[in-house]
Amino acid sequence: MYGRRPGSGDQWSIADKGTMQTIAIYTALYGHLEGIRAVMLHHLVANEPNEVLKLYRTYTTSKSENRIPQPTSGASIPEVLVPPEVRTDVLLGAIAACAMKGSFSDAVNMVIESHARISYRTAEHKIRTFPNAAVVETYVRRLELVYLLAHPPAFMKHINNLARERATITLEGLCKDMTAAISGEDPWLVVAEEQKSNERPVVVPRFTWTSLITALAKCKRPDLAGRLWEDMVGFGVKPDASIWTAVFDGYSASGAWRESLAIWDTMLAQDVEPEPLTYRAIIATLFKARRPNDAITKFKEYEDWIGQRSADLTDKYSSQILSLHNTVLQGLLTNSNKDAHALALFERMKTDGPTPDLISWNTIMSYHGRRGNMKMISSTLRGLKESGFSPDVFTYSIILSALLKAGREDAPQLISDMMRKDGINPGAAVYTTIIDQLLRNPDAKNIKAAFNILNRMEEERTPAERPNEVTYTTMLTGLYRWGLGEEVETYHSDIVGRMKKRGLEFNRATCHILIRASLESSSQEGARYALEHFNRMVKLKIEPDFDTWYILLSGMLLRGETQIANGLLEEMEKRRYEPTGPLLGLIKRIRRR
Repeated sequence: MYGRRPGSGDQWSIADKGTMQTIAIYTALYGHLEGIRAVMLHHLVANEPNEVLKLYRTYTTSKSENRIPQPTSGASIPEVLVPPEVRTDVLLGAIAACAMKGSFSDAVNMVIESHARISYRTAEHKIRTFPNAAVVETYVRRLELVYLLAHPPAFMKHINNLARERATITLEGLCKDMTAAISGEDPWLVVAEEQKSNERPVVVPRFTWTSLITALAKCKRPDLAGRLWEDMVGFGVKPDASIWTAVFDGYSASGAWRESLAIWDTMLAQDVEPEPLTYRAIIATLFKARRPNDAITKFKEYEDWIGQRSADLTDKYSSQILSLHNTVLQGLLTNSNKDAHALALFERMKTDGPTPDLISWNTIMSYHGRRGNMKMISSTLRGLKESGFSPDVFTYSIILSALLKAGREDAPQLISDMMRKDGINPGAAVYTTIIDQLLRNPDAKNIKAAFNILNRMEEERTPAERPNEVTYTTMLTGLYRWGLGEEVETYHSDIVGRMKKRGLEFNRATCHILIRASLESSSQEGARYALEHFNRMVKLKIEPDFDTWYILLSGMLLRGETQIANGLLEEMEKRRYEPTGPLLGLIKRIRRR
């Protein structure tokens, strides 16, 4: 924490001030932040934001020049190597000073220059010590987005996480914050490089629109995606093929094939030339909607389109072209009765290109596996190796499923021997992935095989091959997915008992995975399992955080378990947890029920 607020009577002389600032910077550069936090807080309470900013600039200059500042008098301080990172606590004090001056643009530039990630959730208790805490909170919440947009990889990861967790409320808030930063009060964000200025130093990366539209589509919120699209166009962003592709991916997630065809015509009318991935997106939508004839027609349109392009363009799009062909292979073999078309396409790929990759070979092998055609599986495996590829864990999972379907009780042992023969040591990670693949297919034989593999892992002598927390979490998640009624209870008790026997405990991440899987399960006991995992967290002294409460409450709301959700809100109050941001909106929805 920043510590006790200095009283209004705590006055420093000019000499004291210089001495205290020198000591504060010196100790901070050595990694001890108590002094600089106290000095910053003193100046903030005294309404001296400029002194705080002066201290911050000296601190960051020393960081960049890799030196300790020397005092104006007295003994010299030895030079040391200073780590270049700006500590978040120091940045937070400078942000409080900017808030006191009402200069959000200065705070924006500080965050960009420091490369330090600021987060309200982790800084909340420190913010409360500032005399202008309410304003600082507003600044920090806005600056979280500044950091993310200024660091595209972090922003991409954040969006992908939100999409995976179906965090619609958070995504909607993110979109609103972004549009407000462009066109609201005190804007700091622009949509094009030529619009940048000192007051608006951050440009929205072009992929942001694509990523957000795709994420909203995965959450099945085409209304929000449409609203974001309107905002984007209103800001003067002309959608290119990648953004249109994101729209088609969104319609694929919801199965809206009619809308996809209409939007395709709109795209062409705006003189936007599709890319192979754009074709892939709409073809995937048509296959998913079980419109194979329309999908084949669209694929023929693509073949005409690419046939009119230069060899250089074909080379440029080589990876996209292969992805498109793999999508067509998958669609023909799973969502149509046009197996012959798929097999002919695969043969054509081998002679005319694009050259099949491991995904292509696995797709063909999976087709033969579903039919239990061991002869063709063997032939495909041979072709895969002769083409220079090595089987991966998915290849072995396909063969394992086919062997089980053929009644081979020794299938797990055969696969283990096969992997070793191919030079692969089947450790815990490989076995866990195979278990995951087995439990994605609703077949009692697969469950038996998964337990068979787990038993073999538990008997292994080397630690690398023994099951770990991830293995058991994968087993439970796969079994919850099935929703097998009373059988789930038996499996659940068995897996938890095995973990206890081996002295393994769940951590925060695995508990979150299991709580989410329980709530997404079709089993009537899903809510009870989720609470059991929550109680296990508490017993292990893992304090519930924002993610814990959000996963629990949103899952209970979707299952219609309002009474349980309200009980969890009471538990939250007992723990004195203060919800923020999207969690507050979720709580309001629960209380309105």
